Amino acid sequence: MQPVLVTGATGRVGRAVVAELLGAGVPVRALSRRPAKAGLPATVEVVAGDFTVPDSLESVLQGVGAVFLVWTAPPGTAPAVVERLASHTLSFSPRHIRHRTRSSSSRTPQLGSMPNSSV
Repeated sequence: MQPVLVTGATGRVGRAVVAELLGAGVPVRALSRRPAKAGLPATVEVVAGDFTVPDSLESVLQGVGAVFLVWTAPPGTAPAVVERLASHTLSFSPRHIRHRTRSSSSRTPQLGSMPNSSV
């Protein structure tokens, strides 16, 4: 089974998502700017990456089956990050995508232009 990449995994929502995925037996890859300080369970693959450095996402996205995106960066970085995510998710046809979830707030940038987005 491919891991689910959880961004914002060290925050309140991200930690809850990680816990639920682990409880369901799903492998988790957690994105963190400071992996050594993530404080996540040992079964979580914690990887270094930062939305303000979109190139840092290339290796992080390799081999993931899904992404739970909790936006944690300034809105100005959204286009480059969305481009990276899209370049990896375009290899999946819609029939391979079983479920999409996006969590947002009024301060979250609009990501509706992302391919296969249902927002």
